[in-house]
Amino acid sequence: MLRAWLSWGITTLFVIFQFFLQTAAGVMAQHWKIDFHIDALAVANLSAAFFYVYVFMQIPAGLTYDHYNPKIILTCAAVTLALGCLIFSYSHNYYIAFLARALMGIGASFGFVGMLQISALWFSPTAFPIIVSLAETIGAISTAGSEILLAWLVVDFGWRYTTFYAGITAVLIALFAFIIIKNKPMSTEPKNIIAEKSIWLSLFQLSKNKQVWLIGIYGFFTFTLINVFTSLWGVPFLTTVYHFSLHTAAQMLSVVFLGIASGTLTISWISMQIGRRKPMMFICALAPTILLSVLFFVPNLSQISIYILLFFSGLFTAGYVLCFALVKELVPVNYRAAALAMINMLMMISAPILQPLIGWFISHQFFGLLHSITLTYQISLAILPIGLIIACILVFFMQESYCQEKELYHE
Repeated sequence: MLRAWLSWGITTLFVIFQFFLQTAAGVMAQHWKIDFHIDALAVANLSAAFFYVYVFMQIPAGLTYDHYNPKIILTCAAVTLALGCLIFSYSHNYYIAFLARALMGIGASFGFVGMLQISALWFSPTAFPIIVSLAETIGAISTAGSEILLAWLVVDFGWRYTTFYAGITAVLIALFAFIIIKNKPMSTEPKNIIAEKSIWLSLFQLSKNKQVWLIGIYGFFTFTLINVFTSLWGVPFLTTVYHFSLHTAAQMLSVVFLGIASGTLTISWISMQIGRRKPMMFICALAPTILLSVLFFVPNLSQISIYILLFFSGLFTAGYVLCFALVKELVPVNYRAAALAMINMLMMISAPILQPLIGWFISHQFFGLLHSITLTYQISLAILPIGLIIACILVFFMQESYCQEKELYHE
């Protein structure tokens, strides 16, 4: 059991580091703009370069975990991530920086799926949602602290030194992964069934599963608070509209992750207690719709009001962990990792789609129709609550699992 927790621990450390890199762009954005002499749209594209490749790699990563052991996969992924960080820290050319961010995305793409697969392999089905929620809680708390730490490091030491030492950290994670993670444990599962399933057959079965698409699109919209607002546009919104300092804006956004840390285990536990996934998923889409609408459109909010709105937005956004529990319960194990990866892919694709789109709206003042920077930010960010309304509607078309797994295999 110690080996199980150690393997889970190193993959969780990888996830924490991945979260750190995802949110770093928001703190570094203004510095990139100055150093590379670029506008808001180019900054958004540089940030999204990480996500372009990250998203593209999710299903290949899941299929890889379905067919191969995780030890070497995670070790190589961490080395790739380290290389991307080190190249990015020395980049003075925008296009080289873009490619370095993409390389970081390749390495990071194996982290979260690896944690899901390790959790599924080493822990019981009933423990899976709690274990994943625990990893997310630890990750959220760590990210909340790292937001504040990152702002301090970037201001006092610069974004290049910060990124360089992030690369050194990734090298250490690779070393730990190689030493600690053990290959797939002994299992009573009929291994020949998994072996007989080709990657292409798994992908074909996955593409036909309507429920995976519904859950994934729900995740796309519910994850935008983290992927679009907190990761990039939250700091510019708070510093431009409310004129807060970089440190204050970073502290405010760190509260989102404290909310997520408070919500992940709580929401998973409530879902298990009522024996249903869908009611909590509906609530966890509806509440942030209201909270973000207040944040974006009610003028002259006090600082404490913003803290409260961000905390509770994060708390309810934590319901995204139920996407992984529900899809695990609805799909056969022979393409489980690929299905989990697809959910993560559909969540993360909101970054490369919406980050640049919002950046374009802001740069072009929403088709040139707006002349107030405050109103430009408000209208541009309205995409987030509109998407959450769509997520609420999608819940009604999902199949309820009643917290029970389907049959393990099907042909």
